[in-house]
Amino acid sequence: MGNAPCPGAVLTLTPSNQTHSVGDTATVTATLTNSCNEPLSGVIVHFQVTSGPNEGVTGTGVTDSSGQTSFTYSSTQPGTDQLQASVSNPAGAQAADAIQCKSIFLFLARALKKARGIYEL
Repeated sequence: MGNAPCPGAVLTLTPSNQTHSVGDTATVTATLTNSCNEPLSGVIVHFQVTSGPNEGVTGTGVTDSSGQTSFTYSSTQPGTDQLQASVSNPAGAQAADAIQCKSIFLFLARALKKARGIYEL
């Protein structure tokens, strides 16, 4: 008998959006699971900034025992980047939904926090 097979894979990229100051780093995490939500380890994930001030920046990572790998980069320019993660195998490619990382100048970030009633020392 045994368990039913779990064909297919699901690739997700989180967080779905984030904001950070210019010069700070942004980190996204890709999670790869099979259709039974079991992690897939040892798989190469390709990351790419597909649009924005850092368009063309790429990286790779290998999923761990939790099916996760991360990609970190920084921006020297303000703007919103769109990122994509994908995996490939002989059957084809699998891509995660695109996410956004926004880079803003530090003084603007502090002004926005202050306007929202969040004060920093």
